[in-house]
Amino acid sequence: MLKCIGFCSLLLLVANNKAVTSFAVGKSSTSLRVSPLLDSSPSASSSDISSGTMHLVNGISDVADKFDTFLLDMWGVMHDGSRPYDGVLEVVQKLRQEGKKLIILSNSSKRTDNSVKMLRKLGFDPEDFENIITSGEVAYQMLSGKLDLWDVLSNLQGDESKTVFVFGSGDDDQPYCESCGWKLAPMNEAKLIVARGTFTVNDGVQTVNKRENAALYESKLEEELRKAAELRIPMLVTNPDKIRPDVERPPMPGKIADRYEQILHNT
Repeated sequence: MLKCIGFCSLLLLVANNKAVTSFAVGKSSTSLRVSPLLDSSPSASSSDISSGTMHLVNGISDVADKFDTFLLDMWGVMHDGSRPYDGVLEVVQKLRQEGKKLIILSNSSKRTDNSVKMLRKLGFDPEDFENIITSGEVAYQMLSGKLDLWDVLSNLQGDESKTVFVFGSGDDDQPYCESCGWKLAPMNEAKLIVARGTFTVNDGVQTVNKRENAALYESKLEEELRKAAELRIPMLVTNPDKIRPDVERPPMPGKIADRYEQILHNT
């Protein structure tokens, strides 16, 4: 059995009626055993990592010889959005030289090709990674009908009018939806909400942008969430994070899911 360790998280959140459901998303053609590594116990050592006990390790060097595959997040693990963290490029090269498989699992709401571009820009070689999986890519495949992970969305695929309301990043939100067969529409016509960013409210006709008018954006966001709750429109959140590694910057789409859940519970 292949032994695997992960330094990452990848979730898709969906809000439907009065519940928020989470999906753990991954891909492998090989059976994996994920061993835990964190332990607050002062007596824990790295000598029996596979024993089932949680352990504290000082770095990848403590465990590199014990695992065949490494699951890596990007932002906040490999880089800060602007530059790689100290030593990361060297660690990736060292692991590859030792024949380790590296798989990236990212909460990015964008498609995989965007992550490939980002990796190159930051000095990584995308060919060093066995696979690069983003929640935005998984959501795209779900919206395209190529991946069946959520029965609510699967049931909507047969609808002739696949209409969607978008809370977006302001970066290719409309092409993202339209290229997989969905048309942007006002909330009262939408069959689905896609939350992939916290900067725009987009119904295909009008876009309210937080960068241009933050007060109007916040008002519109709340108005549309309340309208959606009355209509019980399901929501697909392509990045469930609530805060960013650079915490001084705006929150992530998971905050929209939280707010929608609150309104649903009170509607």
